[in-house]
Amino acid sequence: MLALTDLTPASSLASQRPSSDSAGANGSTNGAIGVTNPTDMTGHISGHCLCGQVSFAFQGRPFLQVMCHCDSCRRASGGAIVGFLGLKDTQWRWTGEAPASYESSPGVRRHFCMICGSAMGFQGDHYPGQFFAHAAALSDPSLFAPTAHVHHDEILSWATPRDDLPRHLTTDELL
Repeated sequence: MLALTDLTPASSLASQRPSSDSAGANGSTNGAIGVTNPTDMTGHISGHCLCGQVSFAFQGRPFLQVMCHCDSCRRASGGAIVGFLGLKDTQWRWTGEAPASYESSPGVRRHFCMICGSAMGFQGDHYPGQFFAHAAALSDPSLFAPTAHVHHDEILSWATPRDDLPRHLTTDELL
């Protein structure tokens, strides 16, 4: 498997067809995002919904890795906390069926599988050229390494994080 830092340039993404998982040819892994000693630089990172119909792939390091506690993300995902990877439009693409989309608030489109209902991520007019993929949709979610919590003022009392990551009121504070 690859860490999110162990990837070829995003410009080569269009010429590569994704495989069914994120493991390299030799199955090697360095085990974590941010490790500086890559063991395999031949692949990409992929993700998919529960039924596998909707999938995506990307190359290059995400510009953001956060845990979101906002009410909209919780309701869209069914989880108390949602991990997101911030990706530039030039580094990712849908590789399976196109997802359905729902405008959850003005200018915010949440993408999901019409078959199984899995949430895949969102795009917003206030974040042009960016896609925020659900970390749990990664083929190997263990690659996700959040660096902060956002919308900490909406943390549920029964789902309080037990880490020392910084807490921010909005995602915009990190961009």
